[in-house]
Amino acid sequence: MNINYLNRLTKKVAVIAGMIGVSALVGTPIMAQSNQTPENTTESPTEPATTPATTPTPEATPSPGAATTGNLVEVAQSSGSFSTLTQAVQEAGLAEKLSSGEYTLFAPTDQAFNASLPAGAVEFLLQPENKDLLRQVLTYHVVPREVTSNQLKTGTVKTLGGGLAVRVTPQRVIINDASVVEPNIEASNGVIHAINRVLLPSELRQTIASRLEQQPSQTAPGQTTPDTQTTPTVPGQTTPDTQTTPAVPEQTTPDTQTTPAVPEQTTPEAPQN
Repeated sequence: MNINYLNRLTKKVAVIAGMIGVSALVGTPIMAQSNQTPENTTESPTEPATTPATTPTPEATPSPGAATTGNLVEVAQSSGSFSTLTQAVQEAGLAEKLSSGEYTLFAPTDQAFNASLPAGAVEFLLQPENKDLLRQVLTYHVVPREVTSNQLKTGTVKTLGGGLAVRVTPQRVIINDASVVEPNIEASNGVIHAINRVLLPSELRQTIASRLEQQPSQTAPGQTTPDTQTTPTVPGQTTPDTQTTPAVPEQTTPDTQTTPAVPEQTTPEAPQN
Protein backbone atom coordinates (compact mmCIF):
# COMPACT_ATOMS: atom_id res chain seq x y z
CA MET A 1 0.00 0.00 0.00
CA ASN A 2 2.82 2.39 0.83
CA ILE A 3 4.50 1.52 -2.42
CA ASN A 4 1.38 2.34 -4.42
CA TYR A 5 1.01 5.56 -2.51
CA LEU A 6 4.58 6.50 -3.26
CA ASN A 7 4.13 5.76 -6.94
CA ARG A 8 1.11 8.01 -7.05
CA LEU A 9 2.98 10.79 -5.33
CA THR A 10 5.87 10.38 -7.76
CA LYS A 11 3.53 10.69 -10.72
CA LYS A 12 1.86 13.76 -9.24
CA VAL A 13 5.21 15.37 -8.61
CA ALA A 14 6.30 14.59 -12.15
CA VAL A 15 3.10 16.11 -13.56
CA ILE A 16 3.52 19.21 -11.38
CA ALA A 17 7.15 19.54 -12.43
CA GLY A 18 6.20 19.18 -16.08
CA MET A 19 3.58 21.89 -15.76
CA ILE A 20 6.09 24.18 -14.08
CA GLY A 21 8.61 23.54 -16.90
CA VAL A 22 6.05 24.25 -19.63
CA SER A 23 4.98 27.47 -17.98
CA ALA A 24 8.62 28.49 -17.77
CA LEU A 25 9.11 27.79 -21.46
CA VAL A 26 5.94 29.65 -22.41
CA GLY A 27 6.90 32.64 -20.32
CA THR A 28 10.25 33.02 -22.04
CA PRO A 29 8.93 33.85 -25.60
CA ILE A 30 6.33 36.08 -24.05
CA MET A 31 9.09 38.10 -22.49
CA ALA A 32 11.01 38.00 -25.75
CA GLN A 33 8.01 39.27 -27.62
CA SER A 34 7.50 41.97 -25.05
CA ASN A 35 11.14 42.94 -25.51
CA GLN A 36 10.80 43.00 -29.31
CA THR A 37 7.66 45.07 -29.25
CA PRO A 38 9.44 48.32 -28.46
CA GLU A 39 11.98 47.55 -31.18
CA ASN A 40 9.15 47.30 -33.74
CA THR A 41 7.63 50.47 -32.43
CA THR A 42 10.91 52.23 -32.81
CA GLU A 43 11.19 51.04 -36.42
CA SER A 44 7.62 51.99 -37.22
CA PRO A 45 8.36 55.75 -37.24
CA THR A 46 10.89 55.18 -40.00
CA GLU A 47 8.33 53.38 -42.18
CA PRO A 48 6.14 56.46 -42.63
CA ALA A 49 9.29 58.28 -43.72
CA THR A 50 9.77 55.83 -46.58
CA THR A 51 6.11 55.99 -47.58
CA PRO A 52 6.16 59.67 -48.62
CA ALA A 53 9.38 58.98 -50.50
CA THR A 54 7.53 56.55 -52.78
CA THR A 55 4.57 58.87 -53.32
CA PRO A 56 6.31 61.11 -55.90
CA THR A 57 6.73 58.16 -58.27
CA PRO A 58 3.05 58.15 -59.34
CA GLU A 59 3.64 61.65 -60.73
CA ALA A 60 5.63 60.13 -63.61
CA THR A 61 2.83 57.73 -64.53
CA PRO A 62 0.18 60.30 -65.54
CA SER A 63 2.32 61.69 -68.37
CA PRO A 64 2.48 58.45 -70.39
CA GLY A 65 -1.14 57.85 -69.55
CA ALA A 66 -2.03 61.19 -71.10
CA ALA A 67 -0.18 60.28 -74.28
CA THR A 68 -2.15 57.07 -74.68
CA THR A 69 -5.62 58.59 -74.22
CA GLY A 70 -6.30 58.63 -77.98
CA ASN A 71 -5.85 56.27 -80.87
CA LEU A 72 -3.32 56.79 -83.64
CA VAL A 73 -5.52 59.14 -85.65
CA GLU A 74 -6.53 61.21 -82.61
CA VAL A 75 -2.95 61.54 -81.38
CA ALA A 76 -1.81 62.59 -84.87
CA GLN A 77 -4.62 65.14 -85.07
CA SER A 78 -3.79 66.60 -81.66
CA SER A 79 -0.18 67.07 -82.70
CA GLY A 80 0.72 70.16 -84.66
CA SER A 81 3.07 68.32 -87.03
CA PHE A 82 0.79 65.91 -88.92
CA SER A 83 -2.07 68.03 -90.32
CA THR A 84 -1.35 66.98 -93.93
CA LEU A 85 -1.10 63.34 -92.91
CA THR A 86 -4.37 63.34 -90.98
CA GLN A 87 -6.13 65.04 -93.89
CA ALA A 88 -4.76 62.38 -96.22
CA VAL A 89 -5.91 59.60 -93.88
CA GLN A 90 -9.41 61.06 -93.88
CA GLU A 91 -9.50 61.46 -97.68
CA ALA A 92 -8.22 57.90 -98.21
CA GLY A 93 -10.88 56.42 -95.90
CA LEU A 94 -8.31 54.91 -93.51
CA ALA A 95 -9.29 56.76 -90.33
CA GLU A 96 -11.58 54.00 -89.06
CA LYS A 97 -9.03 51.29 -89.80
CA LEU A 98 -6.22 53.07 -87.97
CA SER A 99 -8.45 53.87 -84.99
CA SER A 100 -8.65 50.22 -83.94
CA GLY A 101 -6.30 47.27 -84.04
CA GLU A 102 -2.59 47.61 -83.32
CA TYR A 103 -0.26 49.47 -85.68
CA THR A 104 3.02 51.32 -86.00
CA LEU A 105 2.76 54.47 -88.11
CA PHE A 106 5.81 56.04 -89.73
CA ALA A 107 4.32 59.51 -89.96
CA PRO A 108 5.75 62.13 -92.36
CA THR A 109 5.58 65.59 -90.90
CA ASP A 110 4.00 68.51 -92.75
CA GLN A 111 7.46 69.70 -93.68
CA ALA A 112 8.26 66.23 -95.06
CA PHE A 113 5.27 66.38 -97.43
CA ASN A 114 6.36 69.77 -98.73
CA ALA A 115 10.05 68.91 -99.05
CA SER A 116 10.05 65.38 -100.47
CA LEU A 117 7.18 65.51 -102.99
CA PRO A 118 7.08 67.46 -106.27
CA ALA A 119 5.16 70.70 -106.44
CA GLY A 120 1.43 70.05 -106.65
CA ALA A 121 1.75 66.37 -105.66
CA VAL A 122 -0.07 66.78 -102.33
CA GLU A 123 -3.05 68.52 -103.94
CA PHE A 124 -2.99 65.93 -106.70
CA LEU A 125 -3.11 62.99 -104.26
CA LEU A 126 -5.92 64.56 -102.24
CA GLN A 127 -8.21 64.66 -105.28
CA PRO A 128 -11.02 62.07 -105.08
CA GLU A 129 -10.07 60.49 -108.41
CA ASN A 130 -6.61 59.70 -107.02
CA LYS A 131 -7.84 57.97 -103.87
CA ASP A 132 -6.30 54.65 -104.93
CA LEU A 133 -2.84 56.20 -105.18
CA LEU A 134 -3.28 57.96 -101.84
CA ARG A 135 -4.19 54.70 -100.11
CA GLN A 136 -1.09 53.04 -101.54
CA VAL A 137 1.08 55.86 -100.26
CA LEU A 138 -0.37 55.76 -96.74
CA THR A 139 -0.49 51.97 -96.28
CA TYR A 140 3.20 51.87 -97.19
CA HIS A 141 3.81 53.74 -93.90
CA VAL A 142 1.78 51.38 -91.64
CA VAL A 143 3.19 48.29 -89.90
CA PRO A 144 0.42 45.87 -88.73
CA ARG A 145 1.84 45.60 -85.18
CA GLU A 146 3.40 47.81 -82.56
CA VAL A 147 7.16 48.26 -82.94
CA THR A 148 8.95 50.68 -80.62
CA SER A 149 12.24 52.30 -81.56
CA ASN A 150 14.30 49.94 -79.41
CA GLN A 151 12.68 46.99 -81.20
CA LEU A 152 13.70 48.25 -84.63
CA LYS A 153 16.71 46.44 -86.05
CA THR A 154 18.65 46.67 -89.28
CA GLY A 155 16.80 44.68 -91.92
CA THR A 156 13.29 44.91 -93.36
CA VAL A 157 9.90 45.63 -91.85
CA LYS A 158 6.73 44.55 -93.62
CA THR A 159 3.97 47.13 -93.92
CA LEU A 160 0.43 47.02 -95.27
CA GLY A 161 1.77 48.33 -98.59
CA GLY A 162 5.12 46.56 -98.95
CA GLY A 163 8.50 46.28 -97.26
CA LEU A 164 10.63 49.00 -95.68
CA ALA A 165 14.41 48.92 -95.38
CA VAL A 166 15.54 49.71 -91.83
CA ARG A 167 19.04 50.73 -90.81
CA VAL A 168 19.82 51.39 -87.16
CA THR A 169 22.91 53.40 -86.25
CA PRO A 170 24.05 54.78 -82.88
CA GLN A 171 22.99 58.24 -84.01
CA ARG A 172 19.65 57.62 -85.73
CA VAL A 173 17.16 55.20 -87.26
CA ILE A 174 16.84 55.32 -91.07
CA ILE A 175 13.72 54.06 -92.86
CA ASN A 176 14.36 53.80 -96.62
CA ASP A 177 15.66 57.31 -97.36
CA ALA A 178 14.00 58.96 -94.34
CA SER A 179 15.17 59.47 -90.76
CA VAL A 180 13.14 59.11 -87.59
CA VAL A 181 13.05 62.58 -86.05
CA GLU A 182 10.70 61.83 -83.11
CA PRO A 183 10.26 58.21 -82.00
CA ASN A 184 7.74 56.48 -79.74
CA ILE A 185 4.75 58.83 -79.79
CA GLU A 186 2.41 56.51 -77.91
CA ALA A 187 -1.26 55.96 -78.69
CA SER A 188 -3.88 53.61 -77.28
CA ASN A 189 -3.57 51.24 -80.24
CA GLY A 190 0.05 51.59 -81.28
CA VAL A 191 2.96 53.96 -81.68
CA ILE A 192 3.93 56.78 -84.06
CA HIS A 193 7.45 57.48 -85.32
CA ALA A 194 7.75 60.90 -86.98
CA ILE A 195 9.93 60.89 -90.13
CA ASN A 196 11.32 63.67 -92.33
CA ARG A 197 10.40 62.27 -95.76
CA VAL A 198 7.43 60.62 -97.47
CA LEU A 199 8.16 56.94 -98.09
CA LEU A 200 7.46 55.81 -101.65
CA PRO A 201 8.45 52.60 -103.47
CA SER A 202 10.05 53.26 -106.85
CA GLU A 203 7.11 51.96 -108.92
CA LEU A 204 4.60 54.05 -107.00
CA ARG A 205 6.80 57.11 -107.32
CA GLN A 206 6.96 56.65 -111.10
CA THR A 207 3.21 56.18 -111.30
CA ILE A 208 2.56 59.39 -109.39
CA ALA A 209 5.10 61.28 -111.50
CA SER A 210 3.55 60.12 -114.78
CA ARG A 211 0.02 61.01 -113.67
CA LEU A 212 1.24 64.29 -112.32
CA GLU A 213 2.75 65.11 -115.70
CA GLN A 214 -0.58 64.43 -117.35
CA GLN A 215 -2.37 66.64 -114.85
CA PRO A 216 -0.73 69.91 -116.00
CA SER A 217 -1.27 68.98 -119.65
CA GLN A 218 -5.01 68.94 -119.03
CA THR A 219 -5.07 72.21 -117.13
CA ALA A 220 -2.37 73.83 -119.26
CA PRO A 221 -4.61 74.21 -122.31
CA GLY A 222 -7.09 76.14 -120.24
CA GLN A 223 -4.31 78.29 -118.85
CA THR A 224 -2.49 78.76 -122.16
CA THR A 225 -5.65 79.64 -124.02
CA PRO A 226 -5.59 83.23 -122.75
CA ASP A 227 -1.92 83.31 -123.75
CA THR A 228 -2.83 82.25 -127.29
CA GLN A 229 -5.47 84.98 -127.28
CA THR A 230 -2.86 87.54 -126.43
CA THR A 231 -0.51 86.27 -129.13
CA PRO A 232 -2.99 87.08 -131.90
CA THR A 233 -2.91 90.64 -130.70
CA VAL A 234 0.82 90.65 -131.31
CA PRO A 235 0.38 89.77 -134.98
CA GLY A 236 -2.27 92.46 -135.08
CA GLN A 237 0.30 94.89 -133.87
CA THR A 238 2.89 93.69 -136.35
CA THR A 239 0.46 94.12 -139.25
CA PRO A 240 0.80 97.89 -139.24
CA ASP A 241 4.54 97.35 -139.32
CA THR A 242 4.15 95.35 -142.51
CA GLN A 243 1.98 98.14 -143.86
CA THR A 244 4.73 100.64 -143.28
CA THR A 245 7.30 98.52 -145.09
CA PRO A 246 5.52 98.74 -148.42
CA ALA A 247 5.64 102.49 -147.96
CA VAL A 248 9.41 102.30 -148.60
CA PRO A 249 9.08 100.93 -152.14
CA GLU A 250 6.51 103.65 -152.82
CA GLN A 251 9.19 106.20 -152.04
CA THR A 252 11.66 104.50 -154.37
CA THR A 253 9.19 104.60 -157.22
CA PRO A 254 9.32 108.40 -157.56
CA ASP A 255 13.12 108.08 -157.70
CA THR A 256 12.74 106.01 -160.89
CA GLN A 257 10.42 108.68 -162.25
CA THR A 258 13.01 111.44 -161.79
CA THR A 259 15.65 109.54 -163.76
CA PRO A 260 13.75 109.76 -167.07
CA ALA A 261 13.47 113.54 -166.58
CA VAL A 262 17.20 113.88 -167.36
CA PRO A 263 16.95 112.61 -170.99
CA GLU A 264 14.00 114.95 -171.61
CA GLN A 265 16.28 117.91 -170.91
CA THR A 266 19.03 116.65 -173.27
CA THR A 267 16.65 116.09 -176.20
CA PRO A 268 15.83 119.80 -176.85
CA GLU A 269 19.58 120.69 -176.97
CA ALA A 270 20.03 118.83 -180.30
CA PRO A 271 17.68 121.08 -182.45
CA GLN A 272 19.43 124.29 -181.33
CA ASN A 273 22.64 123.19 -183.20
